[in-house]
Amino acid sequence: MDDVFTLSILPEFVLILLAAALTGLAVSVIANRWSGPARIAAWLHAHPPLDRDLPWLTVGLFAFLYFSVYQTLSTAQHFALHTHAYDLGIFDQVVWNSSQGRLFANSIMSDSPSFLGHHLSFTLLAMVPFYWFWSDPRMLLAVQTVLIIATVVPIYFWALERLGRTGAVVVSACFFLYPALGFVNLFDFHEIVIAMPVLALGTYLMLKRQYLPFLLCLVVALLTKEEIAFVAVAYGLYIALAQRHWKLGLGVAAGGLAYGLAALLWIIPAFQGTDTYFFASRYGYLGDSISEMIVTLVTQPLLVLEHVFTVDKLGFVLRLLVPLALLPVVGWEATLLALPSLGYLLLSDDPNMVAIIYQYPAVLIPFLFFGAIEGARRVSQRWPVARVGVLTALLVAGLGSYVLHGGGPLSRNYQPERYDMAGRPGRGLAIMQHIPHQAAVSAQSDLVPHLSQRERVYLFPEIFDAEYVLLDTQGNTFPLYQPNSRRRYDEAVTRMRADPAWQLELEDDGFLLFHRRPFQVPNPVSFTLGDRIRLVGYQMQNRGDSLHLTLYWQASAPIDRRYTVLNHVTDKADPARIVGQQDNQPVGDALPTTAWEPGRLVADEYDIAIWPNTPPGEYVLRVGMYVAPDGPRLAAADAAGKPLGDSIPLTTVRVGP
Repeated sequence: MDDVFTLSILPEFVLILLAAALTGLAVSVIANRWSGPARIAAWLHAHPPLDRDLPWLTVGLFAFLYFSVYQTLSTAQHFALHTHAYDLGIFDQVVWNSSQGRLFANSIMSDSPSFLGHHLSFTLLAMVPFYWFWSDPRMLLAVQTVLIIATVVPIYFWALERLGRTGAVVVSACFFLYPALGFVNLFDFHEIVIAMPVLALGTYLMLKRQYLPFLLCLVVALLTKEEIAFVAVAYGLYIALAQRHWKLGLGVAAGGLAYGLAALLWIIPAFQGTDTYFFASRYGYLGDSISEMIVTLVTQPLLVLEHVFTVDKLGFVLRLLVPLALLPVVGWEATLLALPSLGYLLLSDDPNMVAIIYQYPAVLIPFLFFGAIEGARRVSQRWPVARVGVLTALLVAGLGSYVLHGGGPLSRNYQPERYDMAGRPGRGLAIMQHIPHQAAVSAQSDLVPHLSQRERVYLFPEIFDAEYVLLDTQGNTFPLYQPNSRRRYDEAVTRMRADPAWQLELEDDGFLLFHRRPFQVPNPVSFTLGDRIRLVGYQMQNRGDSLHLTLYWQASAPIDRRYTVLNHVTDKADPARIVGQQDNQPVGDALPTTAWEPGRLVADEYDIAIWPNTPPGEYVLRVGMYVAPDGPRLAAADAAGKPLGDSIPLTTVRVGP
């Protein structure tokens, strides 16, 4: 799904709302003039068990169908190699490491050896017992689907109280159709989903003024992710202002704010070993630190509004509200509980945070549904004859939004090819079987979740101490971003092929498995070109009329220019007299010097033809570099730093008998 919002698709939202309103109006008119609904209600009341059980049995059927569809899709997507290192691979490794006694250990996000250096997600430990039973990423996917389904339970009971049995069934149906919910379910696994049913239950208990169990739910939610601290502030203000329980409300708000600031300013940075919250860069226009950001929010409101009120963010809000027929706006008091979470999403300049195809809206969903319930109740109380119409409008808006903006089966954005496990994915999975389970691995993003149950797994192009590197040359190039991500990825693959320390062990349909091997540079030498390039060895095969040459290069620092390598066979007495030559950029022009990694060997091969009619005798093979076409050559020097001119006299070559 292309989640970039443009005004050209605004008519779709208008169409959904218009269809919902007109259908709701028509149903209201029919219901008030036709006695059929009343007779159906009377018949149900005459059969108490059916009247009591039919609603929850219907919702149970919805839940069963939802689990069957979305768990099947999640599993198929995983085996079709469409889950990612960020984030299924990360969470799988963290939970697996924790089950092995290495709590929160992580190697995929190399900037922080502990996952707590990114998020305070203590409730991930609740996943560990599941891994004792079945240690597999699919366990996380299954638990996630169950947690999402569990979120509907408190929503159902609140709708049952406020809207009756029919209203509870309609709201539950809209929950399972909600586009953002389906995308959360299909986008890997995320710890924020653990908070969804807890927040839904906590909201229900708070609205019922059952404060002690509410506080228990809030504590669990706070242990799920640091951002829940600001939800706690909203809860506290609601309790104080709407429920007039001032002490409790202000205490909850103050506690949430204190925990949130402590997490962002001290706890998370301490685990990461820095003094800055890792994700603060998403709000870089506000300042370089949390304190600067707070000052900017207060002193430069116009700057903030400029970043918040954009077309993309308008589309994000509409995609959240239109499936609920805008009813959360009418039930605004409950919807305000979502305001802190919505606020930090809208304040960000990261476009992913205002896209429903990712996990970020997950924390908003329970509050939006409670707001929709309150909105539907408010309209029904104001215009009792419209009660059935409101529920009909809600259902039509949910169905229309699912078809146009959802990602599941029968929706416009459904992509069946994402779930095709046949063909290439099977070959990739077969190659993975050749990697020992205990071996450290570097792999491409969509391969990592199948290799993440090991102590050390890295996201290519980071390699570190990996013993194996697994690549998919037809796959997702993340984390190499646009622009030029494909070029940069191809260069990284070429570096692997050109590195003599790595042996290409298997290759099949674009999948490449490299194995680290002991390697001694042949014919070691020590020459420098310029101040950053070293020639550390070479191999040469004299074929009489040509030379096959392999040069082993090493950069000591990043190189900012593309140099052409010169290989000249020259007269001993007159270096200007050339009898054989091959000039091109390294590795057949495929690996420019700008793509070299400092310290990494580059094996650079050449076939140098000796010119016809060259007199037999001893010649000198000279090697150097220059900027094509006619730029100056880099200065050459030997191991002692003695200048050698503009080329390296590498070795003597015999031409002829």
